[in-house]
This record gives sequence, structure tokens and C-alpha cells, in this order.
Amino acid sequence: MIKIYLGDLVHNYRPGGNILTGKNDFTVPLNIANVAAYARKVCGNEIELSLFKYPEDLLKAVDKDPPAVVGLSNYAWNSDLNFRVGTYVKKYYPGTLSVMGGPAMRTAPEDIESFLRKNRHIDAYIMHEGEGPFVQILRHVLENGPEINCCNESLTNVAYLAKDRFFYTSNDKLNDLDEYPSPYLNGMLDEFLEKGLIPLFETNRG
Repeated sequence: MIKIYLGDLVHNYRPGGNILTGKNDFTVPLNIANVAAYARKVCGNEIELSLFKYPEDLLKAVDKDPPAVVGLSNYAWNSDLNFRVGTYVKKYYPGTLSVMGGPAMRTAPEDIESFLRKNRHIDAYIMHEGEGPFVQILRHVLENGPEINCCNESLTNVAYLAKDRFFYTSNDKLNDLDEYPSPYLNGMLDEFLEKGLIPLFETNRG
């Protein structure tokens, strides 16, 4: 079994954050919960998943029990925070595979390569929909360990550098959404709802 931490991190110490105001200013991490729900469905007891909204909770967990994989959702509003957290994880736990995904990324291959060369603490970046590519990464880790050091043709929509070469195979096909279980129905978001975070629903995709 491998341990996986997924973070949809927010700046919860800024003015207006719910630590200072007591208000429910943040939504549940539906994005990473969707990814986690599908990973649990496919990989079952081979993986142990934990979800995080606040950076201090994630860093405490990493320090206490370093995982095989850390995955972060990357948006315009949390990219700097992700880079700080990702740099810390890679500096002190270089054996942890660092994965990022999300829309704060240009889609041209040359731009993706430039981003990865500039941010070497990121081992892989998931493009487009996250569920399938993340499961591909987990299968790679289960079979080969938490490192991507060679071309793996099965890693579609996953960009990475291996032996200083850039690899990326794009596939824009969208799977049947019925394949993806609901993280509300399977209980993965219960802890965040109990803390008062705002429910979030995805009404369309693609």
C-alpha cells in the first residue's frame, strides 16, 4: 500500500479567511475529491488517500508520515502557495513524487516544458481532466516506485522530465462521467462539510 496526499490549498491566514473571521469562506475540495474517489475505485486497498485544504495541515502530515505521492491542484489564486509547499516537500522529502494539475498552465507543449524546467520541484504535471492521468501515475508508482525516470507511454496527459528530456502525450478524449464515483456519496467530503466548508457542485465538464 502507498500513501497519497492531495491538496486543494488556500491562503487561510489572509484577512477574510475563516481562521480569522469564523466565516465559511472556503469551499470543499471537490476537485481533488473527484480525483481521489476515482483513484480509490480503481486502486482499492493498494492506496491510502488523505485530502487537505489548509497548507499547515498538509505540511504537518508530510513531516509526520511522508507519503509516496503529493498532488496539488494549481490555480491562479494558489500557485505561489503551491510552489512554496512543493519546494518544501521536495527539499526535505526528495523521495516523494510531486504531482500538480489544474488550469494555471499554458497548453502548448513548449510552454509546459519551460514550466517544468523552471520548477524542478514538480515531477509531473497533469493536463486536462485529472482522474484518469492520476490513476496512471499511481499505477506507475505501484509498479516502479515513486519516480518517473524513463519514458512511460501509458502516461497520457501527464507532462514530465526524465533524464533531462521532456515527455508529453496529449489525449483530449473525455471519459464517460458515469465512471467517476461521487465523493459526496462515498463520504470523502464529510470531514470538510462537518467543518463548515461550503458545498460545491460541478454542473458540466469539457
